[in-house]
Amino acid sequence: MHDVTIPKLSIGLPVYNGERHLKRAIDSHLAQTFTDFELIICDNASTDRTEEICRYYASIDKRVRYYRHATNTGAVWNFNHCFDIARGEYFKWSSHDDFLEPTFAEKCIAVLDAKPDVVLCHCISKVVDDDLNYLAIYDPSVLGTDHPEAIARFGARLRAGRCIEVWGVIRSSALRNIRLFQPFVGCDRPLLAELAIEGRFATVEEALFVNGENPYRSSQLGLRPLERLAFYLPVRRRTKSHPIRSLFVAYEDIVRRKFSSRRDRIRCYGYVARALFTRFNMLRLIVEPLWPAVPKLYDAATELRRTLGWTGYRNERAPRPLRIK
Repeated sequence: MHDVTIPKLSIGLPVYNGERHLKRAIDSHLAQTFTDFELIICDNASTDRTEEICRYYASIDKRVRYYRHATNTGAVWNFNHCFDIARGEYFKWSSHDDFLEPTFAEKCIAVLDAKPDVVLCHCISKVVDDDLNYLAIYDPSVLGTDHPEAIARFGARLRAGRCIEVWGVIRSSALRNIRLFQPFVGCDRPLLAELAIEGRFATVEEALFVNGENPYRSSQLGLRPLERLAFYLPVRRRTKSHPIRSLFVAYEDIVRRKFSSRRDRIRCYGYVARALFTRFNMLRLIVEPLWPAVPKLYDAATELRRTLGWTGYRNERAPRPLRIK
């Protein structure tokens, strides 16, 4: 007879060729002090030892559900599929190269249980490299996504430099009200922007999440736009890739769907316009049609970014001692 108990938390771990860090990630999930969860691992037809590792954990812990796709469906489909088959009241996406401190789930869920208007809870995050060397502290509480007003939260997410909050614990009911990951590079940004309209984000003031930033991630490979798009959606390997245009079209779509008041839309479009003219988005919007025709232009821009140290890491507030066990 099958166990039909529905867990309170579903954790979706999409993976492709993740053998390098996968054991550490799974171990950190199974060591959580909060135990009422399922760990859904969706393997995107990995060609390394990922399948072997996952099947082992599924055999020793009934909370692990392992699914292997026959072909590589791309990161977008795989991430969304993890949520589609989840059963929990709360949901969390996880990555094979991140790991959690033991009380992460317990403390995030305590906040969500106590505050019905909060739709996402994350914590202070420590960003490390492949050798676990410290890179930055990320504190999502400074962004303003805990504001009581939906429009202000939307604007706060558009100002954010990173999207680490996507790895937080989220109400499944809120995720069902929004569009999930879409087939373009940077699709975590509109997902979080729309989710912020659904409710407040909260932060546990402890460093319980370790974000592993390493040379194997798509964002660090220096891949040209079409190649990066293939990581997200392989079937579009030979189509155009205009990530900035796609991003701002997605923002416009969110405003149109979520706000009926003309006044509210005007305020939201003000935040969208401000985001377009910051972080080099306007320049990138102008230049990105040239990337497929002159791919070396993108390579040169990537190399310049690295030379100048524009890695995307930014301490959202001054570093302070971390309570990492």
